[in-house]
Amino acid sequence: MHVEDQKQTSAKSDGFYCMNPEADLDSIYRSGSLSDVLRHTLEGAFSWQRRNETTLERTLNMPGLAPQWVAGLLAGGAMAHVEGKAIPLVEVLRTATKQSIKEVCLPIEGMLWGQAQVARTPVDEPIVFAIAAVKMRQGVVLQAQAALTGVWPSSVGLANAVAALAGGPLTPERISEVSAQVAEEVAPKENYLGSVEYRRAMASVLTRQALQMCLDGME
Repeated sequence: MHVEDQKQTSAKSDGFYCMNPEADLDSIYRSGSLSDVLRHTLEGAFSWQRRNETTLERTLNMPGLAPQWVAGLLAGGAMAHVEGKAIPLVEVLRTATKQSIKEVCLPIEGMLWGQAQVARTPVDEPIVFAIAAVKMRQGVVLQAQAALTGVWPSSVGLANAVAALAGGPLTPERISEVSAQVAEEVAPKENYLGSVEYRRAMASVLTRQALQMCLDGME
């Protein structure tokens, strides 16, 4: 039986869901504060036993352990509290300060989420995965980010092109434009599951599908 203790996570009233790095993924999964899309990244290969045995800190130190989950945190604009400062998690993961993270806070208020993937079978790990998060206000994009797996030299990375959606409406035309730019931005490595060309094409297609899911969520 899972026991709630000082390592549990807690939602804050300022629109952020804040997580203790020592919290296990199952307590985070069961908190009820994550979007269905983000919770989905902790399903599939992640049984409840595996979630219960894996901490948030471990996934940040080893992104390849749960790349889709880490991608979701990056797409959502998660912030890491390090030495009294709030720093974008994507910046912290590029440095050696991960062990100093005291808390990870994820915006949850008013966020639209979408994800898409391609895999050999529904139960296999994705060959390429994309997850997007968009925040809107009065029809204008305030924030838009997408993170992908399977298309970078490292396990996971943000697609910078998607941030260009901020400041305008979220439309199929604009989604197609930034998704095409993602294909030029990624740097995939070829293996037996897919060529460089295939992964690059999928990066664009899946980013577009994930962002379209965000657009559909506005209706």
